[in-house]
Amino acid sequence: YVHTSYFTDSTYGRFGSNGMIVVNEKRAALFDTPMTDSLTRKLIHYIQDSLKCKINYFVPNHFHNDCTEGIDIIDSLKIKIISSQKTYEISAENNILVASKTFTDTAQIQLGNVLIVCDYLGAAHTEDNIVVWVDKDKVLFGGCMLRAMESKWIGNTSHANLSEWPKTVKKIKKKYKYVEIVIPGHGNYNDANLYSHTLELIQKHRKRKSGPF
Repeated sequence: YVHTSYFTDSTYGRFGSNGMIVVNEKRAALFDTPMTDSLTRKLIHYIQDSLKCKINYFVPNHFHNDCTEGIDIIDSLKIKIISSQKTYEISAENNILVASKTFTDTAQIQLGNVLIVCDYLGAAHTEDNIVVWVDKDKVLFGGCMLRAMESKWIGNTSHANLSEWPKTVKKIKKKYKYVEIVIPGHGNYNDANLYSHTLELIQKHRKRKSGPF
């Protein structure tokens, strides 16, 4: 599942943020939170009450609040929180609740017969952003480092590494070339075309100011 929530920002206006839910055998893994505590609670209740699943794992794509808001609520429910080591370190520096388990490059989550792979392939939108691969369905959750086809701008670059971003996207493109669905952090999901589109936006960014989501 893709979960999408909306938030109004003084700089970017109203925009939607995506996350992912993987369910199997009445268990769930949640990737990213909405941007408010109240919406995070609603999402948790939806997974528990409507999907009838116990949430076993939570993994943030990176440390920004469109990935981690309400992480204390998740922690209070004894859900195992997993993050990259870089997300752990940056979260700690910014007084954000940190994960109980970390990984340097790759972590695997098994939900019954569904294999989920969390990969850190390099800096991009942030220094710590990861991607999540659901092997059975050939789905990649790319988060904010990958841009929706309708996006005309590269988005928030306040913590971006613009020199590494294209290199990281090319690594993802090479490793997950057989992807069928790519989910960006904002906007509509699509397919592998999001790789090339993101690379084009990075190039254009050098010529003009960053704009809204």
